[in-house]
Amino acid sequence: MTDETETLLNDIIHNAQMGSSCAHQLLEISEDAAIAAHLRREITLFEDLSRRAGAMLAAAGKQPPSPGRMTQLSAKAGIVMQTIRDRSARKAAEMLIEGNTIGATQMTESMRDARSADCGSLALAQRLRDAEREYAEELTAFL
Repeated sequence: MTDETETLLNDIIHNAQMGSSCAHQLLEISEDAAIAAHLRREITLFEDLSRRAGAMLAAAGKQPPSPGRMTQLSAKAGIVMQTIRDRSARKAAEMLIEGNTIGATQMTESMRDARSADCGSLALAQRLRDAEREYAEELTAFL
């Protein structure tokens, strides 16, 4: 496994874990059934892609990264602060659009930096990026 492939797989795991963690937190406080259904779809995909990337690393004898505690705590604090007074579907959609847009941008940058990574890791990265773009677009219906 090349260094670029390993780095890309680690980026996929990090991105997907952040998305899943934030979606789980929003799901806990969501009062809207449609947003909750959307969040469950995101969680399912993020966890699947993270698991696949981890399996690819493990097959090469590499350890998947552990979640960055400070980054996750910061994201959780941001969600709490933004939803203290507003737990509406619109607010959740705004936050999800922002998170998915950031995630898609980061995945695009990771793919650009890992052009010689193996095709399997690039396909996972592309699937994650495309899903985040799609999710952001779908969520505009709640604005």
